[in-house]
Amino acid sequence: MSRTFLLRIATEESIKTKGLVEPYTPRSVRPSAYKFGVDDFEAYRLQCENIIKHQQHGRAALLRGGLVGRIASEFLSVDDGLAGPSKEIIQNRQGFIVPAGDTTWCYCDDQLTENELSIICGTYTLYTATKGQITVKSWFPPPNLWQVPSSMNGSQWVEWTPANEAWYRERVEDIRTRQAQPLTRVQWKSILRGTPPSRKLLAAASQRAQAFVNGHVPVVPTYRVRPGL
Repeated sequence: MSRTFLLRIATEESIKTKGLVEPYTPRSVRPSAYKFGVDDFEAYRLQCENIIKHQQHGRAALLRGGLVGRIASEFLSVDDGLAGPSKEIIQNRQGFIVPAGDTTWCYCDDQLTENELSIICGTYTLYTATKGQITVKSWFPPPNLWQVPSSMNGSQWVEWTPANEAWYRERVEDIRTRQAQPLTRVQWKSILRGTPPSRKLLAAASQRAQAFVNGHVPVVPTYRVRPGL
């Protein structure tokens, strides 16, 4: 979906792959016995909109695909995803950067931080009665649980499937009409695990796809951009 930019680095030093680093920090805090309601969910959606729609690099959520991409599609169109990379990466060098085969050029694109991804998935920190002990819950599975090896997630296909869409819509409906609550990482892991046959099928498809790309699809830059342009 995205346009890949090739960016010239001003120095002659070796370029190393790098990305944004901002670990999850508690922002939405509740007591352990808190009962979440529709108002909490709608407030969460406003936070999503602020990151995805009103931040220059918010398009990175749509480009990520999977669950995060589906959430982002509530706020951005495909054309929005193609309108980049943003100034954050082109001018400020804030985003994902990977060497393009020599020391003066690199591929780059917008990227979300771990903290932003946590917000997009509706993450909360709940304090327990034990001093210093917390529980982390979220409306949707954490990205690092969704995008894991196929042996661990029976729902992550190459593309967003009708079954994924049905699950997503049902989850939103459960939250809005049946008072479904945010879940812990352990609970999400159990839900996403799926059946052994589905995990084996996903693993085999992933391995074959990777082998095909490595053998037949060379990386070709489509744009070249100089700093400041």
